[in-house]
Amino acid sequence: MAQQDSSPPETENRFESTPINRRDFMRLSAVTAGALTLPGQTVSDVSSTKLTDLYQFAVNHTPDDYGVGTLIRLNDTDAFDALGDLDLQEYRRTDNPEPAAYAQLDTAAVEDVVDIDAVVRLEFSPGANPFWRIGDYDSQVFPPAIESVDDLDFEETITGLQTLSERHADRLDLSSIGQSPGWFNHALGDLEPATSGSLK
Repeated sequence: MAQQDSSPPETENRFESTPINRRDFMRLSAVTAGALTLPGQTVSDVSSTKLTDLYQFAVNHTPDDYGVGTLIRLNDTDAFDALGDLDLQEYRRTDNPEPAAYAQLDTAAVEDVVDIDAVVRLEFSPGANPFWRIGDYDSQVFPPAIESVDDLDFEETITGLQTLSERHADRLDLSSIGQSPGWFNHALGDLEPATSGSLK
């Protein structure tokens, strides 16, 4: 019987030189309905200091016409006029607690948005409430379904439940029973690290 090679497949090594890990890749892949390509198989080459590493990876590894859910942080509300002129998909805006916008941006739109001076940061924004990452929930915590831009994201759900627990300790007692032990990775023949319990 031939001895089986236990070295990790070449695709596993691709994550060693990327800004994201395999877990983030799988999460991105699920959110983009499988449109994401593997590291090393970029579709476009958008680069800017205004893009987070995770967001830049998502934009450069999805088809050029695929809209990536984007939180656009601004330093001036005047930027809303410039963003409005771009005819963005799913465009929404807020100025509380800080000026920000949400849109589904394809590659061309990302390049246009980055050129706006008042835009300071573009972040990957999965979930129902595009502004939850700003760190301010209103009294509802979770947005009404008709106002949601997508399904609830895992971190969005946890953050919302924690907020409800803090506000209504007499009705909701939220506690952690520990950290996930991870799972066995059959490709690598090893145990994957546990999921961190910390949130942004």
